[in-house]
Amino acid sequence: MKKLVLTLMLFCGLAARAQQKPRTWSITPKIGLNISNPTNHPPFYVGTVIEEIIPNDGTIHQAGFSMVRDMMTTATAIKSGWAGGVEAQYQFNSRLGISLGAYYSQQGVRYDNIALGDEALPDGQEPIKLGIAKQMNAKTDYITMPILLNCYVYKGLALKVGLQPAYNVVAEAQADLDAEVREGYWIKVQAGMAEVHKLDVTVPVGLSYDFPNGLMIDLRYHTGIGNLYSSGWEGLGARDDKPKSRTSMFQLTVGYKFEL
Repeated sequence: MKKLVLTLMLFCGLAARAQQKPRTWSITPKIGLNISNPTNHPPFYVGTVIEEIIPNDGTIHQAGFSMVRDMMTTATAIKSGWAGGVEAQYQFNSRLGISLGAYYSQQGVRYDNIALGDEALPDGQEPIKLGIAKQMNAKTDYITMPILLNCYVYKGLALKVGLQPAYNVVAEAQADLDAEVREGYWIKVQAGMAEVHKLDVTVPVGLSYDFPNGLMIDLRYHTGIGNLYSSGWEGLGARDDKPKSRTSMFQLTVGYKFEL
């Protein structure tokens, strides 16, 4: 982090004039796209409940056939989501500014077509096929507050680095599941994931460009500092060393800067 800040300051010493006037504030509403894929393949589970429909009754009774199928997979894929919010920036001089923002940010991870296998039944009955979990989405949405040092290296082109605390507001898993339908049984399959920490902190680095007409384009890469998950590794097939799953995300936004 210290090296990044020092490098940024060095570029500032060689920079040309920034678009925003020195010793002024600006407000920039922004909206854009997140592309996320947390490190170390975050764990998830698929819970299966199988109950028997009693003949001549028609109601569903617990028959003792239930289980939770724990899984960990490397079949991850990038997950896209939107980000939107606003940033305020104070421009110290023609080269250096600091900004503080507040965003709603959709993040998470996606899994593609995971085979769930079969579920055995007693008395030598044919196993029930649980099918495939198609396009499972582990959704984690955050309220984020990026704090960034912005150094203008050429006209409206700025390099930036900082810290971003984030508070989790949504943590849920969804999947398209196609378990077998069999006469005499009621089958329910549900996806879930490990418990998510409420607080996450990332280090955003990136660049932006301020156009003379007020339009701004901003690209950042976020690297997580701590583990995203507070519990759930032990029961979800993780290795003994409990690898940390950290945020890894690109964010591209566009906005319009209003000078105050």
